[in-house]
Amino acid sequence: MPTDGHIPLTSFHILERTAPSVPGIAQLESEIHRALSALSLPAERLRALNEELLRVPDGFAPHPKLTRQLERRREALDQGGIDWGQAEALAFASLLVEGIPIRLTGQDTGRGTFSHRHAVLHDVNTGQTFTPMQHLDEAGAAFEIHKSPLSEYACVGFEYGHSVPAPGALGLWEAQVGELALEAAGKSPKTVRSYTDSVKTLQAFLTAQGMPADVEEVDAEHLRAFLLAEERRTSAASAAVHFRNLRVFFGWLAREEERTNPNPMDRVDRPKVTKKAKPFFEDEELARLLRTCQGASFQDRRDHAIMRVLIDTGMRVSGLANLRYDPEDDDRNDVFLTQRRLRIRLKGGNETWVPIGKKAAAALDRYLRARTRHSQASSPWLWLGYQGHNLAHLTDSGIRTMLGRRGEQAGIQNVHPHRFRRDFADSWLAAGGSTDDLMHITGWKTYDMVREYTEARGIARAHDAHARLSPGDRI
Repeated sequence: MPTDGHIPLTSFHILERTAPSVPGIAQLESEIHRALSALSLPAERLRALNEELLRVPDGFAPHPKLTRQLERRREALDQGGIDWGQAEALAFASLLVEGIPIRLTGQDTGRGTFSHRHAVLHDVNTGQTFTPMQHLDEAGAAFEIHKSPLSEYACVGFEYGHSVPAPGALGLWEAQVGELALEAAGKSPKTVRSYTDSVKTLQAFLTAQGMPADVEEVDAEHLRAFLLAEERRTSAASAAVHFRNLRVFFGWLAREEERTNPNPMDRVDRPKVTKKAKPFFEDEELARLLRTCQGASFQDRRDHAIMRVLIDTGMRVSGLANLRYDPEDDDRNDVFLTQRRLRIRLKGGNETWVPIGKKAAAALDRYLRARTRHSQASSPWLWLGYQGHNLAHLTDSGIRTMLGRRGEQAGIQNVHPHRFRRDFADSWLAAGGSTDDLMHITGWKTYDMVREYTEARGIARAHDAHARLSPGDRI
């Protein structure tokens, strides 16, 4: 501690590490450091604020693990080792007593993205919450903290607008950089949600069990306990999804140097998933499904065309739902009937061409004629709604609902897009189609995906092949 009894705010490292590739960021950070180096607070003032931040009402019972973690903040002022969460809390408190309002929003803001903040405490017995920052004795301004349901980009946009008329306030929006990294990598919204849900589920488990919830302290034994608990609570398949997502997450932490300890997932085994036989369509079942929508109405024509495309291509439902239609502009059109092909976007954002047969092309042409009379015919999306609030776009969930309804009408259970995808792959290989051509049509990048989708029929196909090629029958 400096001999004059003052602690420079810069000693708390309240600036996060930023990407040096951003133009001008290094100069800006240098200027901020120079400005902050001239600021200091009396040591006793910081100790008083620290004590207020550790104060809770009589009878309020935070989690014991968190209590020990917060108690270390009392010792850190004199013994060193102030962490980012404590530095941030002291910086916020010093602004509040100076009369500067603070508004903090984002996902998991109370706890902090990496379980570092703990600005909002929870009573383990009653579930009530307490925010010490809102109960400072000499605070001259309000402290707002909101857990926002908005996406990262939406939160940034909303809070920027909120901050414009309040130039004297400190407005912060906290983004989960892992989620932004996934979006920047072109991952689909569904994939991003899956990854982030796994991390949040892990954090909730670790906190409930009194285990370390900081990214630096989580070890392989904690991850094994989480995966085992998830397997018992849900299924081995669900635990395997968490395993895959957490392996990506901790690998990313290591690459970004957000964690200095070795990657704990390197010492965790993948949960064993018992493979179950999954149903395929019989030709007679597909014919029954098509008969449920053989009428001339808009809905029948649309549903018939969708099922024809699924039967003919096994297209992923997200790619199917997001087909565009604009016959006047090839750049905004994905439907080329004279060439009998569709342009779809794959998971990573790449585009590819998918061929369709004559019957699928005819079904699409029949639908497009009905589409011209729809109230939302100018919509950029190929598939339009029949009822509900979004007639301009039949989304993937709408397609799933439609297939389930048509399945009930045909007396067929478990009718869903993935079943069409498996059936297409199986039928293609059974008819003598090549694996490479199958991968091009479906957009698969590895042979593992082919095996995953066709393994259930592998034994039957092997028996059929043996019947044709039996060496013994040639003698």
